[in-house]
Amino acid sequence: MKLRRHYLVLLLVSSLAAIVLVALVSTSQSRLNEHMYVVGNNEVALRDLAQLEDAVGQFLLTTDIVIGAGESYLAAGADRQAEMVARLLLGITQDPLFASAANDLAAFQFSLESIRDDIEMSATRLDGEEDREAMLSALSRSVDNSGAVLVNALATARSAAQEADAADRAELHRQAMALEWITWLGSGLYILLVAVLWWWTTRIISGLESDVSARTEQLSNKNQELSAAVEDAEQARKSAEFANQAKSEFLARMSHEIRTPLNGVLGVAELLQHQELEVKSREYVSTISQSGQELLALIDDLLDFSKVEAGKLDLHRADFAVLDLREELVRLFSKPAEEKGLFFTVEHAPNCPEFLFGDVFRIRQILSNLLSNAIKFTHDGGITLGLGLIERPDAGESIWMRFEVRDTGIGMSAEERKAIFDPFTQADGSTARRYGGTGLGLSICYELVELMGGEIDVNSERGEGSCFVVKLPLRAGTSEALEAHEQERGESIAGAERLQVLVAEDNEVNQLVAVTALQHFGFSPEVAWNGYEALDLVRKGDIDLVLMDIQMPEMDGLEATSRIREWEEAEGLPPIPIIAVTANAFDEDRKRCLEVGMNDFIPKPITLPQLRDSITRLLPARKRGKPPVLELV
Repeated sequence: MKLRRHYLVLLLVSSLAAIVLVALVSTSQSRLNEHMYVVGNNEVALRDLAQLEDAVGQFLLTTDIVIGAGESYLAAGADRQAEMVARLLLGITQDPLFASAANDLAAFQFSLESIRDDIEMSATRLDGEEDREAMLSALSRSVDNSGAVLVNALATARSAAQEADAADRAELHRQAMALEWITWLGSGLYILLVAVLWWWTTRIISGLESDVSARTEQLSNKNQELSAAVEDAEQARKSAEFANQAKSEFLARMSHEIRTPLNGVLGVAELLQHQELEVKSREYVSTISQSGQELLALIDDLLDFSKVEAGKLDLHRADFAVLDLREELVRLFSKPAEEKGLFFTVEHAPNCPEFLFGDVFRIRQILSNLLSNAIKFTHDGGITLGLGLIERPDAGESIWMRFEVRDTGIGMSAEERKAIFDPFTQADGSTARRYGGTGLGLSICYELVELMGGEIDVNSERGEGSCFVVKLPLRAGTSEALEAHEQERGESIAGAERLQVLVAEDNEVNQLVAVTALQHFGFSPEVAWNGYEALDLVRKGDIDLVLMDIQMPEMDGLEATSRIREWEEAEGLPPIPIIAVTANAFDEDRKRCLEVGMNDFIPKPITLPQLRDSITRLLPARKRGKPPVLELV
């Protein structure tokens, strides 16, 4: 860097020196040109002086002739000669070369005028004079005197002019030598500067090459480090993906393994609740069902959290009635609140729309989580559920709904509120020990609200309760599908005795649950233990609907469904509605089921309302020739 600064200083000095040299050369050349012009003018002036001398000689000769002849007619020729001499004299007197001989030239002019006057006088007087000879003699003397003055003046002027010309020529020579010296000096300095600049430039280029080489080596090292870091990151990514895949597979397997027996527990408990039981027995069954539902909720939270982490949580939007959502929440949570001695009220704003379009399952999940927490952390007072419409100028086609859950519970401090939506977080360790829970519920609520494009917030003070506010952008819904759905609700399904349902399930307990649930709706189902038997029964009998398990021995439900669809297409038969009933509850499982041709998906443990809704939605379409297929939104 220091070398480069010196180089720039030298370059600047060189530029200034070059400017000075150019100025000096220009000035010297200008002076040389001026002196060459002066010397040239001197030569012209000396030639004029020579002409003047010749003219004076001619004039004096003519004057002598005039005087010798004594004729007046010759005076006119002498006068013309004098006029020409006067003109030449005028040109010389104006030339700077003869500035030093001005007095001599003035005397010359005076003598010339005197001679002219004498000639003129003699020309007028000679004819009348008696003493002609005496006058001519006097005139001759006068002219000779004046002529001597003319010649002397010219000689003096020539001498002065020659001296001035010599001085000018000497100055011209000096200026030429100075210009030559400056030119040689400038050329030498230019060559020296070019040599120094070349040397310095090579030094700088060499330094730059060294710098570039060093930087290249540094970049090479950095690239190697970056490549190593990228490889490490890629390895870490693959490890993370492998770990995430292993986690997902583990969760899927554990979910399947837990849901399979849980399906039997909850299914039988739900069936028992529809039987005539003694009070004590009904309490036992209720306890079994409640415990199973809590275990199922824990499994669902873990699965949802896993989906949120992987970014694979999907929404399934459909029309729903706001009143149905409200009544279901009241039915689910009024009894637990009553058992703790808490009031449970609903504030339903009059401007709230009757029907909406959205993922009612996820909305119910959010509100259920908030209500469950409110009941859990409240010991006195009660809980209020609020529903209303928000007027927003930026809403567009969306309908912004406000859901509010208020309680008079233990509340939270400002520090606790900051982390309330973080996963696996509760107010403190004592809260987890006293109230239980995984700390995933509110985190999942937050992610679900974000996924729907909404907002969730909480206002709370320690000891003064909490208020959770959820704002969601939904769309207007219709009542047609809901009305048809309500008409089909009931303990039994109309025309069930005339329809044949096949249950493909390899687990005896799950067979019992599915068969008993179908019998509860009025069906007389058949059972297949694996995919081969299900395919054979579909080909042989008039099957109207199939409940298909996914994991079965010999042939699983996916392959069985695929073969059934191929057979129907080959035979030109309308497709039979097939409902996947499986303990695999991930969205990937749902997608695989739909891809092979299944029409609906029910995760285990199944519930009677869930099963009824699916059957009543698919069977009328079977009558029309093509069952609908559930779509993921």
